[in-house]
Amino acid sequence: MLALLIVWVICSIITTIITLSPFLVNHKTILQNTPTCISISQHNVECSLCGMTRSFLEISEGNFNDAYTLNKGGIYIYSAFLINSIVFLFYLINLTNQKKTIIKLYVNSALKNPRKNSANQHI
Repeated sequence: MLALLIVWVICSIITTIITLSPFLVNHKTILQNTPTCISISQHNVECSLCGMTRSFLEISEGNFNDAYTLNKGGIYIYSAFLINSIVFLFYLINLTNQKKTIIKLYVNSALKNPRKNSANQHI
């Protein structure tokens, strides 16, 4: 179960970066650093992901018709990435709150029983 959580966290970080990058990085820079599809360069045939980068860029500007024209699955994949990023954000917030609660419980326990906790530190 822990392995699945780790894989999900890694994938969530990647999809969050992909989802946010059109808003944070110049579109021209993204297009210049995106490799040409091997399917087009070697076989002159579009694959199912061809146009996905440009579709995501159009989605970030609110041009959903252009995004759909560039890649019919772009809006669906972008939506899945966005939903996953939101769930991941709530997971991180919940995890942070749990850690704060554990720290508060430990501090309160240490303040109530200082002799007991200081004795355990010498062991």
